This record gives sequence, structure tokens and C-alpha cells, in this order.
Amino acid sequence: MTLDKLRSVILGICVIVILLGILAYLLVRTGSGGDFFGDSQGTLKPINFAVLHYNPSQPGYLVCDKSVCPASIADEDIVRINMPVQGLRGLLLAYVDDNQTARTHSFDISSNQFTFTERVREAKYPVVMTAQIIPDGASSQLVLYSYSPLGELTSKDHEKRTRRWLEHIYNRAKSG
Repeated sequence: MTLDKLRSVILGICVIVILLGILAYLLVRTGSGGDFFGDSQGTLKPINFAVLHYNPSQPGYLVCDKSVCPASIADEDIVRINMPVQGLRGLLLAYVDDNQTARTHSFDISSNQFTFTERVREAKYPVVMTAQIIPDGASSQLVLYSYSPLGELTSKDHEKRTRRWLEHIYNRAKSG
């Protein structure tokens, strides 16, 4: 093989690699709605409890009732806490502030819906807890949904996690 042929082959390979890189870039760019590698919320979208299809055979744990989650079969009825929405919102945020493994992902005050991610020992990837506070006179109702977008946590793992969150909220509500 002559030196000119070798240069032509190497140049041809370089052109193919560059074209493949440009094609991959364009596919990612157009597939993400104009934002590079997803939108500002990433791939974790807010939960719409009105259309959520969940049943207890799925990995996760849902605390809700039919008036809020009509398309789901909840693991447990909705939680009522004798505290106004603002106070319960503060308890949720205090729990996340006190818990070094939890982070606030989204915080929508207009709908009183909050999404938190948490690193737990049992899971390779962060797990998600979505909470929605519903005003109920001087009290509040709390909807909780623990799930893993990735990973293999069991329903029992999600139940333990949800109970830990609820226990913390109940204890804080009693103490102040």
C-alpha cells in the first residue's frame, strides 16, 4: 500500500467519524425538544395524581384516596394532619433539610406539590418521593408516592421509606 493510498483511507475514516458525530449531535438535539440532553427538569416529570395508574403489585408505595387518585389503587388511605398547608409544607422542607440523603427536585407552591429525590442504601439510583398537600379547612391532607424510576427497590422498601417520612412529619406536627 502506498503512502497516498494510506492517507486517503485515513482521511475517509476521519470524514465518516465526523459525519457520524454530527448526526448523533443532531439526533440528540432534535429529540430533546431543543434543549441539549433533556429539558430543565431532566427526565423526572411531575406526577399527575388524577391520572396516575398505580396498583399495589407495582414497586412503589402510594398514600392516597379515590378523590385525588381516581385511576389508582392506593396502598394506604390519604393522611390527614391537623395543621394548615403552610405548616405542613414547612415540615416537609424541614425533613429534607435535616436529612442529608434527600434533595428537593421540584417545588410547586401553586399546586402544593413537591418532588424529592433521596439516596438510600438499598438502591443504586436515587428514589423519588412526591408529596402533595391538599387544604382541608384548618387541616391538611397529605398524598405521598414513593417510587424508583430506575432500580429494583421492592414495595416493602418503599413502604418503609414512606413510613419513615410519615413518622418524622407526625412527630414534628405533635411537637410544634
